[in-house]
Amino acid sequence: MQQIKLQLQSLQQDLQDFKEFERNKPKIREIGRKKFGEEIAEELKKGKDLKTVLREKLDTDVLISRVEKEGGKLPRITRELLIEDLIAMKKSETDPVTGH
Repeated sequence: MQQIKLQLQSLQQDLQDFKEFERNKPKIREIGRKKFGEEIAEELKKGKDLKTVLREKLDTDVLISRVEKEGGKLPRITRELLIEDLIAMKKSETDPVTGH
């Protein structure tokens, strides 16, 4: 019975965290876009070309590790869904003929 109560509390906390995240999503996106733009601008100032910078920033392995590293800021369920989506994207990036 105690274990069921703990699971229920955990699920209620996940739901509350998810609702809070959804409420704040527009603000989070705006901050993320601004930060992403600043990071790209810095890389371009260092002399890298835009294509290289974007390839590095949008690499699925980099994005997955970033979500895992900074994932404590996200609700557990959101973090897991993001990682699942990024893994699916990575699999779809590989060429079905060559596997690369």
